[in-house]
Parts: sequence; C-alpha cells; structure tokens
Amino acid sequence: MKTLLNKYAFCLFMLAFMLPLNMQSQCDWPVVTATEGVNFVNPIQPMPPLITRPDYHLIVDEALHNFDPNTPNSPLNRFVPTFAFNEIGNQFMTILGPTISWQFGSTIEAKVTNELIRETTTHWHGAHVPVKWDGGPHQRIYPGTTWEPTFEVKDKSATMWYHPHAMDLTYSQVQMGLSGMIYVEDPVGVDPVLSRIHDMIPHTYGVDDFPLIVQTKQFRRNPLGNVEIYENFGYDSDYMHLINGTMNPYIEVPQNLVRFRVLNGDGKYSFDLGIVDKDTTYTGFQFIATDAGYTDKSYAMDKVLMAPGERTEWLVDFRNYNVGDTLFLYNKVEDMVSGIIGRRDVSMRLLKIVVVPNALVPTSPLTFPVDLHPSEAPPLSEVDNTRLKTFRKDPFNFNPPLTNCNRQGVIESVSRRNTFNIDSTLMNMMVVNDVVNLGDTEVWTINNTTTIAHPWHIHDIHFWVTELVITRDTTIKDTMMVDGRDTVIMRTEFLRRDTVTWDDVPDSLAYMFKGPKDNVLVQKNWQVSYITTFDDYGTSIAPQNSYMYHCHILPHEDRGMMGQFVVWDGTVNTEELALTEQQMKVYPNPSDGLLYLEGSSREESLVRVLDIQGRVLREALLAPFEGAVPLNLEGLSSGVVFIQWMTNEGRATRKVILD
Repeated sequence: MKTLLNKYAFCLFMLAFMLPLNMQSQCDWPVVTATEGVNFVNPIQPMPPLITRPDYHLIVDEALHNFDPNTPNSPLNRFVPTFAFNEIGNQFMTILGPTISWQFGSTIEAKVTNELIRETTTHWHGAHVPVKWDGGPHQRIYPGTTWEPTFEVKDKSATMWYHPHAMDLTYSQVQMGLSGMIYVEDPVGVDPVLSRIHDMIPHTYGVDDFPLIVQTKQFRRNPLGNVEIYENFGYDSDYMHLINGTMNPYIEVPQNLVRFRVLNGDGKYSFDLGIVDKDTTYTGFQFIATDAGYTDKSYAMDKVLMAPGERTEWLVDFRNYNVGDTLFLYNKVEDMVSGIIGRRDVSMRLLKIVVVPNALVPTSPLTFPVDLHPSEAPPLSEVDNTRLKTFRKDPFNFNPPLTNCNRQGVIESVSRRNTFNIDSTLMNMMVVNDVVNLGDTEVWTINNTTTIAHPWHIHDIHFWVTELVITRDTTIKDTMMVDGRDTVIMRTEFLRRDTVTWDDVPDSLAYMFKGPKDNVLVQKNWQVSYITTFDDYGTSIAPQNSYMYHCHILPHEDRGMMGQFVVWDGTVNTEELALTEQQMKVYPNPSDGLLYLEGSSREESLVRVLDIQGRVLREALLAPFEGAVPLNLEGLSSGVVFIQWMTNEGRATRKVILD
C-alpha cells in the first residue's frame, strides 16, 4: 500500500498538473516517442518482490512511474500516471505487481482492495480455481471494497499471471500497468518427476530464475504538456517496448545456466522472441515449458512466436560466455506471417543481457535434450463431447454507439460496424453460451475464418492440442486441389504413433504444442483442436457461475469477442433470489407505451417484456444504473404484459396493463 507520503505526493501531482480529461480526449493528443533498442541504461533489477505467503493482501492503486530514468533527454524520463498492484507491508511498486509464489496443495487466502475510482477485477490467468474466485467479469471489485478469494492450489509447476478482467475495462487497466506474475512452484517430494526437474534446472528467484514481462505502451502529451499512457484502442506503430515496465532495459545474469520465464503481457501485439549476440546472430536456448507446465522434453530453439497471454520458459547457458559479454532479447517481426498483429515496422533489440561473475554453485552439466514431464493429455477414446467455436467478423448494431479515434485523430461515433466475434455472437453477461457436464472429457475445435490471428484463452482448465488443420487458398496448378482449396492436416505425436512431419509450420511453432496450455494463437485459415477434462468445480447453471473463453487481444475481448460456459454438476438452483418490491418499481401502470423501471444494478442487467403465455415480446440490455430508466413499449398490443428484470442479484417480475 502507498505510504501517506506517496499518496500525498500523487494527489499533489494530479491537482497541479492534470485535468479531468477522459480517455476519448486523448484522441488528438500528440504522440510521444523516445529512442529505444540502442542505449540500454535502465536496470530491471531488482525483480518485482516475491510473495511467498498464502495470505497476501494486494492493493490496486494509482501511482507515478518513470519509464526511462537513466536517459537524460528522454521525454519518458519523468513521472507518468500509472496503476500498480502493491502488497501491504512490501516494497512499493509504481507499475505491474509483485510476483506471487503458490505451492501445490496450499490454501490461498488472498485479499484484493480496489483503491481506483472505477471497478476492477483480479483474474488468476491459467489457474484452476472455483468459478467464484476466478476473477472474471462477474467478480467485480468496486471502488473502496475488498475481494477475499480462498481456494486450494491444484496446479503444479507452471508460470501464470494475474491481471484485471472487468467488462470493457480490461485493455485500459492493463495498459495503465496492472499485471503480475504467478510462480506455481515445483511440488518437491509430492511428484517424483517434478522433484527431479526441480533439482536439475535453475529455480532461485531473481538470481538464476528471472520473470520477463514483455509489453508495449503508447504515450501521448495532454494539453497541459504532461505525458500520459494512451488507453484507447488502436494498432499504430508508435508503441514503446517495455520489459518489466522498463524502457531501454538491461539485466545482469550469472555466468551459469539461467532460466527465463517469459510472459507476453501485451494487450494486442504478438512477439517473435529469441536471443542474439552483438552481430544479431541467434545463440539459441532450450525450450522447457508452455503456459501450464513443462514440455515432454527440452527443445533447442532460436526463437518462439508468443501471442498475448502466452507464457514460455527457456534455459539459457551463459557458461560459454566471458564476463562482460552482452547479448540481447530480440523481436524479429519480419518472420511474422500475414494476419498476426505485431509491431511490423522494425525488428528490434528489447533487452540487453550482461554476463557477470557467477556467485552460485555451478550448475551440473546437462546433455540436451533432457526428458521433462510426460504428457497428461486424456486419450481420445475417453471423449464425451465435441464442440466447434468459430472466429468470425460480422456486422452488429451498438446502442449506445461505439466511439473510436481514427488515424486522423478525430473521434468517430459508430452505431453499426463489422466486429470480431465468436459464433456470430457478442459477449452478454446474462447469457450462458455453453454448458459442460462435470467430469466430461471434451475436444474443442477453434476455427478462424477471419483474416487476423486471434489468441484463444479459456479459463478453468488446461488443454493439449491434438490437431491442426491449415486451409490455404492457392493458384498453383500442380497442387492437388479440392474445390479450389488445399487442405493439410497434422496431428501431434502423442496421439499418433507414426512420425508426423510438420511441413507447413516451423519447429518453433510445433514445439509450442508439446506441453499443457490455456492460451493458443489460432492463425487465419487455421483450425486448432484440443482435448481437456472438466473434472471439478461444478455448479448450477446461472450466468454468475460462468467461466470465460475469449480472444486475448484485449480490444477484441472488450468489444465482445468473448463467451462464457458453466461446468454443470447436475443440480438445479431452487433458491433463486427475488428482488423485493422496494428494489423494483414500474410506473405508470396502466401505461400508454412509455414505462419507467426504478431500481439499482451495479452491473449490466437484462429486461424482458413477456405476454401472458410467457412469450418474449421484447428484450433489452440495461447498463448499470441507479434510479429510473425508461422502457419503450410502443407498438405492443394493448392488454396485460409482464416486465421481467434479471440481474446478478436475482430477478423480479411485474404485471403491467397497456392501454
């Protein structure tokens, strides 16, 4: 939590230098750029503080952060308003959040207090937790309140992260700085395979085991001349690269075997990451883990394509380098295929890596590849159900209209636009899109029919990719064609005993499917299938009991490219809450067509008009409100109708007579 002095200083800054300008007012502010990828003068050490207790208390708060403190003439060498997670009694952070350590089998008793002026959530991305503690859009933390999740850690050995997930606010709050890493530690003494891996590879936080959070931000100068983070949607090239919230960063690593845990924590960009020397020659690393755990063995790689939300783990051997040698984390954008959203203007060095003397016990020699963790994918013979989810771009009406900043810096208001979506449906907090039976093993196929690559993320479970189908338009006459399209099917080795050649994708992409995942990039013309089991945390069917699935390009998610599912335990909720008469009023009654609904809802709600036979005559979504909102019943036949109002707190029905 901020000290009183820090809080007072922030308030003085805001009063002296800031105007109450909203996000849309940033539209025509001039972009602020700074030199990057050349002078690496800002250390990213010390690492974010490590929380090892299961009873931590996070504060979501405003802060001021200097992104480029050691570059004298940089326009970003100044305090910029940000958001940060801070733990009570720990090191004060001005961006991102502490790294949280979880132990398998332990009970987490966390608290998250929201000190912002807007609601937020805290989602444990990748964690297998009860739906009420998932931190999705239904678990909002309102200003000045505290959320207190309690759950058992059922995951083993994984790199996860936490970030906001409030409806329509995720991108803005992540851009402002809210993200942090979760280390699910190896369960030594519990799992013999994971115990062996733990003893074999680096695991000392901040010494030979480093979290690297890769992000971009755009900065603009407001009318008072102060620099702010640009929170609006957009995909321009003027975004600065950051590692752990630092621009022009460097890190010192021991002359030893080192582990990097890499998170693409960006809101929209993919990165093609590798390690190069001063001549931009790849030096290679051993790829050892995907989102949710270790791969089956280590894989030698030069670089790896990472979409927003994905995590990977690398072993890098610095024992063959001299003290003082420098290498670089490099983003090679030229290798990204069409449709992948990334900063396409120039490949760039993102982080300088400096080799320093080793103060650790030298790592025992390893002969690569090394065996890691065998796949735990369920067999296809146990599949109970299959599902197809399709990425589309369809026209939708928006009321109220969407507001956008165009490339000319002008605010546009759009009431109808083509929007990325899943199954031609936009996210509705009151609608359960899928019901999964508790205990079922399912295969989900994600079909991308758009021209853009979208990272698919699903809450609650981990999955194993079973099949990749790539469909290509082609005009090559000597290629076998079926209805003008050439289809290639590839399956991963653990589901087929014969050798599979991934002729259409590089090894670096194939290796991303060699471990458990919760986040996968589905490129254009791809169908990705995966298998998983929904083995616990069943509930009754209700919107508030839903987990999310969505595109992890956050502007797409915020605009509705998301759905929700319930893991159903077979029970029916017989204790449905009812709103009391004082909580819902409708007037005038009788009505001539204009009706008012009086009540209060802190979240989006649904109102329906039913006839006496229960048929839906009209329905509408209501934004959060307190007081009275008008309902237009004009055009309906005279007689008796019923007004049904459904919120997360329950539902109520009132009879109305139409004149």
